[in-house]
Amino acid sequence: MMRDNQGLQKLRIAYYSPTEHGFHLLLVRGDGTLILQTYPRRPMATNEVPTCKERISPDKVKEVLGLMIERRFWELPEKQFIFIGDWPSYSELELHRIFVSDGAEKAGRIFGIGTYAGKSESIPADFAIIERQFKNIEQAAFSDKPCHLAPAIKF
Repeated sequence: MMRDNQGLQKLRIAYYSPTEHGFHLLLVRGDGTLILQTYPRRPMATNEVPTCKERISPDKVKEVLGLMIERRFWELPEKQFIFIGDWPSYSELELHRIFVSDGAEKAGRIFGIGTYAGKSESIPADFAIIERQFKNIEQAAFSDKPCHLAPAIKF
């Protein structure tokens, strides 16, 4: 995919970062399209949510994908968090999620910070490094950018 521009066009990476009041979804497409959406913690209709759009170079996308390979994203443990009723509060458990699709298959990793089922949860160092890259991209692309309402993304 790193050398196949047609394959890169099919790439989609979704990074879900927790916020005190919900979460952000940063979608990175292989062509360099970035979409940032903000979701509240409380249940709501997601017909339209605050949405920002920007672009980065496809080389930057390859750089992110290269970092994920270097940090062995696909070898990180798979965790699951199951909730009955409401999600825990932000102060109890923050969920950090990254999903990747090549157009045919999807893979993802979810980690938590806080307490789940009475056990302390943390994020592996390699996941944290990948996550930092997404946060840097988000901050550089969307700082002080106006957003509009748009339909929620289905990944």
